[in-house]
Amino acid sequence: MKSSAGARTGYACVFLFAGVVVEMYKTDDGQEVYENAIETLFLKYFTDRGIDPYKDKIEHNRANAAFMDIYDHLFKPDKNMVRKNNKKSLLDYSDIDTLNDIARIFIKLCNEFNLTPWLYMYSSLTGIAEDTLISWGNGEYRGKIYYDMQGNVIKDIQLYKARREGEYREEVTDRHSALVKNIRKAATNSKKARLSDSDIGNITQANNDEEIGLLYAQKEAKAIAEAWKPPERPLQIAQRRQKAPPSLPEFELSDNE
Repeated sequence: MKSSAGARTGYACVFLFAGVVVEMYKTDDGQEVYENAIETLFLKYFTDRGIDPYKDKIEHNRANAAFMDIYDHLFKPDKNMVRKNNKKSLLDYSDIDTLNDIARIFIKLCNEFNLTPWLYMYSSLTGIAEDTLISWGNGEYRGKIYYDMQGNVIKDIQLYKARREGEYREEVTDRHSALVKNIRKAATNSKKARLSDSDIGNITQANNDEEIGLLYAQKEAKAIAEAWKPPERPLQIAQRRQKAPPSLPEFELSDNE
């Protein structure tokens, strides 16, 4: 939500709220404003460069640069920070709810600006290596969700253990695989929607994407089949006429009537 009561005075803080990356700042009249930080930074990247994303066509390489810029602002670790498993992201990979929320924002932005939500762009946004995402999609990684004895999700199990806050239970989940499959499904739907834009565009996409190539081939085969459909023979016409309902008889009015 944006406020029109006062001018923005700059970034105050960026944090997670209900799984969504939120940016909070104060206006010059002291009002606190909360925004979706990913969407705000995405639009800001283009407006800072004199581009109107709602009017100008956004190419995928430029959109990917915008997602990389968002990564630098939100998810890139400091050089001196100790990184768990040598990750290049501040995100907790076990926090699947946050990763799903970021994916929903990512897909929404791509749909809004006529972009295909490629997996490599989600990697650019989050800092999660594309190879890692592919392994999740292939089911090679099964995450774990930790719960305390009251059934509440434990966000940081290491901190929970260090504080000795009590017993907990763990549950193996395949939600990481579902996350990647959802992004791939969104990309496929986007490609199908864009397939009918132009023949030249379709051929270009078909030459660079195996799935688009298959869709384009199916479309062309159907068009050729319709174009070369043999004409009906006289017997077929007669049979079709026999199946038609009989017409009502015509009556002539005589002068006496």
